[in-house]
Amino acid sequence: MQAVAAAQALAHEVHPTLPCYARAATSEGEHILLDRLGARRVPGDGGLVMAAPYHPSRRVA
Repeated sequence: MQAVAAAQALAHEVHPTLPCYARAATSEGEHILLDRLGARRVPGDGGLVMAAPYHPSRRVA
């Protein structure tokens, strides 16, 4: 679960205004992306998912 915590920290602290795109290598990985990180499937083939920005309205310096 350290990888999940690291991904959340990256999304929340380092790049809070950017969406996160990913593709899972396993069905369990897809479950984590969709259910635990809040990603949604991107329409089309290929299994791409996207998590919305954590702070979409935050201003970038």
